[in-house]
Amino acid sequence: MLPAWQSFMDRFYGTATETSHASKLELKITEVSTTPENPGSLHDTPVISYSLEGTNVVDLTANVVYQLNATTHVVIDQFPVTSNITTEDGSEVDEFPDGKSDNDFYWNSKLPELSDGKQSLLVLMTYNPKDEQHGFIRGTYTNRQSGKANQAYLLIDVDSYESAGLWVTQGTSTVAQVEPRPGDTFEPAYVILDEKGEASLVGSGTVLKFHSKPMQLTNVAGPDGKYSIVLHAEDAAGHDAVAVAEVDIKNDGLDLTLQGFKDLGFGISFLYPFDWTDVQRYDRQDGSAELYVNDEDEEVTLSAINVEKVTSLEDVEAAVEGELDRVQATAGHTADVTVGEDKGRSTAYTFTDEDGVHYTGKIVAVYIAETKQGYLLKIEAPTEQAEAAEKVFDQVLESSQFFVPVE
Repeated sequence: MLPAWQSFMDRFYGTATETSHASKLELKITEVSTTPENPGSLHDTPVISYSLEGTNVVDLTANVVYQLNATTHVVIDQFPVTSNITTEDGSEVDEFPDGKSDNDFYWNSKLPELSDGKQSLLVLMTYNPKDEQHGFIRGTYTNRQSGKANQAYLLIDVDSYESAGLWVTQGTSTVAQVEPRPGDTFEPAYVILDEKGEASLVGSGTVLKFHSKPMQLTNVAGPDGKYSIVLHAEDAAGHDAVAVAEVDIKNDGLDLTLQGFKDLGFGISFLYPFDWTDVQRYDRQDGSAELYVNDEDEEVTLSAINVEKVTSLEDVEAAVEGELDRVQATAGHTADVTVGEDKGRSTAYTFTDEDGVHYTGKIVAVYIAETKQGYLLKIEAPTEQAEAAEKVFDQVLESSQFFVPVE
């Protein structure tokens, strides 16, 4: 039941550098998009470019370290960095190619927050490979009736993100599963790093109380300040490599109902709802790629497609027919629209999927003369959700920005 951060700490603040040089696995930060003068945010997603070289790479994990003050840092988040590629047949692939590869990692500056309904605080949730159903938050559990306090892990169901019991330590080696009762408490713990890089586990100072309803974990915008994003790679032979990126964040004053969609390779960014998914990639059989996000229920899909080898808006519009043919859609009204500061053409359409669900969609073609790039932006939703989806799409079109793609 040891949390993953303990392994990370041993490697990063110990033998990580020596191990990296001794192995054939190399990980380097090549560029970070933020500076103190130009910080990233929830709307302007920080981009961390890195180079990874190795064979049979099995894992790449990001550890987010927040600088509380000049001498103290806290490990506040941890998650895998994967390619999130969905292939044409619907299977999902996490690719770590052999050899050297240059990649971009987008950190949305969201952090996990735990709430008992009255109080809330940022927490570190880790995972156990042997339990795919739960995340774990370390802290101190106190039984209200006995007054006895024990070190514990609060279980978080990864489907509902609600608390689902605790693993409580008893003695030096025994662990028991406990169902808390209303009135029992849990104080999350923090992993604190001092100026020497030495770690200690301390209570957060915020005591949460169990009620009849479970505690809830949600994502919130990270506080303003300096962060270290520690990337840790591992190959099948057990070699490690670590690289650190310093990131500046400023979320204060933003509309926190929105988050940023950005892709350097596509040369596009826009805003979409905060509680929707992160950007994922869909690889088609023809070799083209589609970047997409979903709503919370994964029923509404918003996507961007880069249309290559075009020289005009008419060329991009010609690709619309192929998109509609993919889902055997019936085309409807076509109109001129504005996409950011550029002109585009919008086409409404409807179709029925293989399960008999009726969908309403809208696809917009836009050509950026300055960069000679063409794009298709589209949204598809069950017909009963079409009105809400169109409001989201209007925000996307209004906030869209285009720039020269980075190869």
